[in-house]
Amino acid sequence: MKKKMILPALLSLFVSFAAIAQDQHQTEPQKENREEHRKERLEQLKTDLELSDEQVEKIKALMAEKHEKMQTVKENRPNEEMSEDEKKQARLEMMKARKDIQDEHQAKMKEILNETQFEKYLAIKAEHKGKRLKHKKHEEMHMHPHREGDHTHPHKHQKGEPHKH
Repeated sequence: MKKKMILPALLSLFVSFAAIAQDQHQTEPQKENREEHRKERLEQLKTDLELSDEQVEKIKALMAEKHEKMQTVKENRPNEEMSEDEKKQARLEMMKARKDIQDEHQAKMKEILNETQFEKYLAIKAEHKGKRLKHKKHEEMHMHPHREGDHTHPHKHQKGEPHKH
């Protein structure tokens, strides 16, 4: 009887360890990519804004601080046990917390940079935001393409409906 119970227990334990190992394997490259991206971004800022070594070190620390705060916010995101109202409230709180972190980050960047650098920083930031929005729109368009046989296209009239001009 004990042998029959040990085998399923060992099997479930093995499956659990395999799932944990696979999950860690998938997140480690993402973590490395993010850190690599932050390093590249800092190098780009150094070049674009002609930063001093002192400014680079301050911005590097500031970026790490912002990342840690954002991670804390991310850990408190809504989960499946929450009611819809609780999820909505949690999302609103997350959005506010992110905005506060970003505002604080920008204020500290203003302290680190001189006026010319800060203006250029804001221009670069606006350009990146535009690219992100454009990329997001492009992705959304391709996620929900017009399907064959679907006659609900917003610019076409339905069968039997008069054509509107």
